[in-house]
Amino acid sequence: MGPLNLFRPLQPKNLNFLDAFPFIKDLPYADQCIRFVIDHQILDSIGEIAETLIFLIGAMITVELVDSHGGFMFITNRITTNSKRKLLFVIATITFFMSAVLDNLTTSIVMVMLIRKLIGNYKERWIFGSIIVIAANSGGAWSPIGDVTTIMLWVREISRLRQRSRISFYRASYRH
Repeated sequence: MGPLNLFRPLQPKNLNFLDAFPFIKDLPYADQCIRFVIDHQILDSIGEIAETLIFLIGAMITVELVDSHGGFMFITNRITTNSKRKLLFVIATITFFMSAVLDNLTTSIVMVMLIRKLIGNYKERWIFGSIIVIAANSGGAWSPIGDVTTIMLWVREISRLRQRSRISFYRASYRH
């Protein structure tokens, strides 16, 4: 038996990395692994983090633009209830249907900004915020256009239903 190779799971990616950077092939294996981790895996992680941050910055800019042009005042003027329970139901319903069209994160950011305008007590905002997150996730899962994973689940279920209907059709046609 040879020495223990801790980098065996990385070999397919590492080989592609070596093909892309042939000058690294002359380095010892440990140095190749270090360069792979630094140049490939860390940069991929930084890229994913940057993608999330850019999305959040864009969503927050959108929310601030809506706020600066009085979009939240338009909504808050339409909500006339004094009951916290009714307000919670209204906010959850708006969040649910808004999330069915937008993605969950943008809807949550917009609705949390809205409750910041409506509710002064931060403890009550925590309760409303958690209901907003639940309603946003529920609305995104309810609609096939809510987010990407839901679209994939709906497509898979529709194809499964089509296959079942074909099987039922074939069974019915062979009985007669």
